[in-house]
Amino acid sequence: MASASYRAELTCSVCQDIFTDPVSLTCGHSFCRECVTGSPGQRACPCCQAVYAANLTTNLTLKKLADTAKEDKNKASSWMCAEHEEKLKLFCETDQQLVCVICRDGEEHNGHKFKPIKEAAQMRKQGLEDTMQLLIGKKRTTEDLIKTQEGEKTKLKQKTQQLKVQISCQFDEMQQFLKRRQKEIQEELEQKNKEALKEMEVNLERLKTHLSEGRERENWMRSEGEVSEPEAFLKGWTEKMTEQPSRAAKMTLVPGSLSFSPYSSHLQFLVWKEMLRCPTDSSWHQEIQI
Repeated sequence: MASASYRAELTCSVCQDIFTDPVSLTCGHSFCRECVTGSPGQRACPCCQAVYAANLTTNLTLKKLADTAKEDKNKASSWMCAEHEEKLKLFCETDQQLVCVICRDGEEHNGHKFKPIKEAAQMRKQGLEDTMQLLIGKKRTTEDLIKTQEGEKTKLKQKTQQLKVQISCQFDEMQQFLKRRQKEIQEELEQKNKEALKEMEVNLERLKTHLSEGRERENWMRSEGEVSEPEAFLKGWTEKMTEQPSRAAKMTLVPGSLSFSPYSSHLQFLVWKEMLRCPTDSSWHQEIQI
């Protein structure tokens, strides 16, 4: 950080602020461009009254030093108490915020618990690491669930196809009445298949969303854990950890099962019994539920 004397060398004698777009006159004095070109009339140095040319070139070396001094100044002011203009040296455990020693003794923080910022940051970094490890474990569990769910989805499609073939073979041996029942039962089976697949797709999206959120939070924790300055870490930690966490969806697995009993193994027998109960016009007395 630039010292007071160093900043004085980088201060324009006209505006009394750190140089902005500094220019050096032929006499050797330097000023902000705006301070020596902002008003019309004879161009003379504000310090020695030496006349200078209108075409002034930015002093790049001086500009770089001035920009650095401004950054140091802004950085220093960001860790100062806005109310008391004191350096923020403590962390209020009760209010979860950075405070200065004057804030600590004030009425607003009466009875509160405080820790030095380095100690408070170290404690939270350790907690951050523990939470990140927990998230990593949950991420692996979610990845395993997604992999298993994909397998169950494939198995369900295979089972559905097998049932279609079985139904087709059995109904091929029957006459027009049986063909109509074949179509009806297949439509019911297909509907069940669509419903089961839809439930699996919804669950997969839920699991993937949970995994994505976990990854984002993991990345944030890893990035935050690498912050070296305790003030910056606590500021980011306070802003993020005080946010209302979203409710993570319960991680479950939708099994690839399909209820088609009792038709899976006794289709011909059951339909034959239905035919015996039907009148000669092949109309049904009641609908059969799969």
